[in-house]
Amino acid sequence: MTNIWLIILGAVALVESSNGINRYNEKEQAFGIYQITPICVKDINNHTGLSLEPPMFYNNDELSEWAFFYYGSMYGCKTPEEYCRIWNEGPSQMWNDKATRYWKKVQQHARRILNERTTRSGSTR
Repeated sequence: MTNIWLIILGAVALVESSNGINRYNEKEQAFGIYQITPICVKDINNHTGLSLEPPMFYNNDELSEWAFFYYGSMYGCKTPEEYCRIWNEGPSQMWNDKATRYWKKVQQHARRILNERTTRSGSTR
């Protein structure tokens, strides 16, 4: 995985769960570091024939990361922006104002992560 995707995943984790792998959002019934929702899990199950359950994503970074990429690829996402927008709002609403605000938050966190890495590595770019 390239650095840009690691940075994007880190930014999504910060927006979704404050980077908390064991988070649960009762209102949304969302689990894990990327806050996967039951509708997203159902969509993935319908597409794959798997029998995943939302609680499986609680405290499971690898499965959550797989779901993030799989869900976007199901709908032909190619760019970090598309993956993030669809993750936040689903395929039918990915270009709405809420998804735009979400993408801007992800970008802000991604810039911060990149700046921190650059500062730590001593790079001046």
